Amino acid sequence: MATLIRNVMSAVEHLLTPDRDQGLQIEVNGVAPTEVDPPEQHCLAATSRPSEAMCSHSQRAHSDHQEVSEKYARLKKERNSLLCRVQELENTLTQRTDHLQSSRSTMNTLNDRLAATRAELVQARQDLQAARSFISTEASDDGKTLLDMLSLLNQKIDEFAYIVGDFVPSEMGEAHFMQPKTEKGVADMGPLETLGRFAIQTNLSIADVLQYGIQHMTCKHLEVLLMQFAPGINQSLSRYLNELHHSLCLRYPQAYSARWRAMTYHQTRPTDIECSGVARWWVEHIMPFVNICAPGRPPVKDALYTKLLEKAKEMFCAALALQDKARIAYLTYTYEVFAVDAGSQFKDREMKYGGEGRKKQKGHGEVVAVLGLGLKAWRSVCGDEGQYVRDEVIPVPVSVLTSS
Repeated sequence: MATLIRNVMSAVEHLLTPDRDQGLQIEVNGVAPTEVDPPEQHCLAATSRPSEAMCSHSQRAHSDHQEVSEKYARLKKERNSLLCRVQELENTLTQRTDHLQSSRSTMNTLNDRLAATRAELVQARQDLQAARSFISTEASDDGKTLLDMLSLLNQKIDEFAYIVGDFVPSEMGEAHFMQPKTEKGVADMGPLETLGRFAIQTNLSIADVLQYGIQHMTCKHLEVLLMQFAPGINQSLSRYLNELHHSLCLRYPQAYSARWRAMTYHQTRPTDIECSGVARWWVEHIMPFVNICAPGRPPVKDALYTKLLEKAKEMFCAALALQDKARIAYLTYTYEVFAVDAGSQFKDREMKYGGEGRKKQKGHGEVVAVLGLGLKAWRSVCGDEGQYVRDEVIPVPVSVLTSS
């Protein structure tokens, strides 16, 4: 036992000595000690194999990382290319959508125009049918005579206006129409204010303004006279008879209402109508307009004034003869002489262009002046619901001067 203890102590002392380069020899129970390798050698041997494995794993990881990075870069590039392609497709889709909407809008516009054209065609066919019916039914009653009488009346209106133009010397008449030197300017022209503004814009001559203005004023005045139920009766009686006639037209056939109209007109019309007084009053009525258009003109010669009075009398006599013929002689249709207001929009069905040397643009512009009277022919026909309605045709449209 003591020997074992000594050996152990000896071994401990040997381990505590600084010389560790020598191996450690321990003898236990007479067994010869063996040489032990230093611990550094064991550590180097133990750590060499894991280092090689870690290095191999690191190289493999680096290679995998580089491969993934390249693949990511490639995928990112493909993604950006796809995004650009998608953006191009979206832009193309937007353009095609806008083009489709524009095409639909154009198609809707064309459909509207087609519908309007079809409506105009239907109206034209109806007007043509009514005109044919008018010609066929009125031929036996000499309907052409009434149209000729209206043409004569419009001719008398033109002649009356031309004579008024002679009130102004030719040099003054050829000058451009200027803003009237009055308190309100063209507003003092009353219903002819539209004509005054148009004349200033287009440099019309004073003679042209006088002619168009006198034609317009005369046509509108004759329209009022011829719209009366009969000449020479007071306004209240004329209004009552017109309303009664209109009521009869909505309740009875054309033949009944027309026969009542002819008999009542014949009974109420005075027989001693004199046109001289009406002619003189009308000549005096138009003189302020002449003075506005041509201020400072020389006095009118008596011979010219007398000629104007005679032409005015002829004009009113022609209007009276036309009214007598239209009210009494015709039963198939009821005839009305009509005009339109200055400033109203041009309508193909009711109007035709007048004015010499002017460019005609169909369907555009507003009425500047009325140059000739028109004629409406209408009759009562039984409608779908059994009520009588007005079937109208316009044999003679109103002649107008337009702004374009």
